[in-house]
Amino acid sequence: MENSKKQQAIAALDAAVAVEFAGSKRFEKAQQFIQSCLANTSSYGDLKLPFAGPHFFCSFTFFENNQTAESPFPPATIFLPRWQVSCCQNSCLLVANITIDPQVNLDWIWESFRSQLQIITQSSRKIFLIPEQKAEPTPSPSQEGNRRQNPPLTPPRRGNGGRGQEAEPTLNLSQEGNRRQKVEIKDELLAEHDITPDNPSMLLNGRGHLPVQSEASFKSSVISALKSIQTHQLSKIVLANAIDVVSPRQFKLVNSLDSLRHNYPDCYIFSISNGKGQNFIGASPECLVSIQNRQLVTDAIAGSAPRGKTAAEDADLAQRLLCSEKERREHRFVLDFIIKCLSELGLNPQVELTNQLLQLSNIQHLWTPIKAQLLKDIHPLEIVAKLHPTPAVAGVPTKMAQEQILALETFDRSLYAAPLGWVDYQGNCEFIVGIRSALIESTQPLSESWQTCRARLYAGAGIVAGSDPNKELAEIQLKFQALLKTLL
Repeated sequence: MENSKKQQAIAALDAAVAVEFAGSKRFEKAQQFIQSCLANTSSYGDLKLPFAGPHFFCSFTFFENNQTAESPFPPATIFLPRWQVSCCQNSCLLVANITIDPQVNLDWIWESFRSQLQIITQSSRKIFLIPEQKAEPTPSPSQEGNRRQNPPLTPPRRGNGGRGQEAEPTLNLSQEGNRRQKVEIKDELLAEHDITPDNPSMLLNGRGHLPVQSEASFKSSVISALKSIQTHQLSKIVLANAIDVVSPRQFKLVNSLDSLRHNYPDCYIFSISNGKGQNFIGASPECLVSIQNRQLVTDAIAGSAPRGKTAAEDADLAQRLLCSEKERREHRFVLDFIIKCLSELGLNPQVELTNQLLQLSNIQHLWTPIKAQLLKDIHPLEIVAKLHPTPAVAGVPTKMAQEQILALETFDRSLYAAPLGWVDYQGNCEFIVGIRSALIESTQPLSESWQTCRARLYAGAGIVAGSDPNKELAEIQLKFQALLKTLL
């Protein structure tokens, strides 16, 4: 994961140890696993350097259990990478994590370490690239001075260590990226929409758009949600939709990430692989929780409007957003929830100025940064568990909103709108919310000349009293643009 505006990035390769969890105690079990590993870890080198020492990479799905057997990611994945590479400003740091037990051959470990290090240092492949600072693609009137602190994150590839098992002891970077285990998508997916090599009429730039939930069905779901709001079962709910982009050509993951980092410099650019040919990527504007030197930072982001085509139109849309009673109410649900959660953890959240504007290239949001000082030992995953899911991605009340999401949405959210990040040995952490995201996967060829690859794009909209189904659909379509531009 990286944030080019802060000139910081972190990547993980392979796994020294890895575990997977599911169920209501997945955050607690993840915390116990990390603490157990750290109790048996010795660290060497200059630990004062940025991103020095062991970092545990974590991904959690939106729901505590997978909704389908085909879910691409476990409900919780935690791993200590065998290799960790980070960039901070103009310096880079390589951290190696090695597992040692009484049966291991230390000479073999040392030789293996030296050979793998040589592969990394001599490789012409770039694990990630932070571009030089450039002017923002579409400057906004009130964007200056906005942004968060210390953004790194997210493993491009999860280790293959299984549940509580150590990963295999060798890493061949020369093969990394070439190994793609094909994931089958049924032929009916293309046949249903009449997309074939001989029928390009359904293709855009050689790629077809397959709706996961039709526009009519989505608007019907919004109407159902509004009825629940009118009967006071809900105060707010976030409904998401997804579209599938099907292509006969392989999606270029590196190009997509590079496009995201250039078009969304204020966002966290992330990529997570499950090691089976599926990658979850995105450009998230939302920090769930960041802790550096016991200083906590989080974001309340809710309430949206498009950007204008001219400076005058942009200023008008921004002012309407700031003055909208409906958008401010939606934002307040998120802000109040975060303040309440942090207070229940014994923290004293500080809000300097509410309802600021976070303006991205094609959309702008109401944004309130929140800070708190950690005065007692609270593990970062306790805070993550308390905050997830916020009303920005679920609703109010949380349990009822989640039940309605399961009833009204027609797809598995998986990592969409879920916590993704890392925890280090000092209790620092960085977790983002996996929004503005896509699942990119390769598929088996349908014939010698026809192979399909699929990218599923996710986006959501907050529904409160006064929401218009047509406007909520338009908001989701606007959010899809961020990733469509990088894939097409």
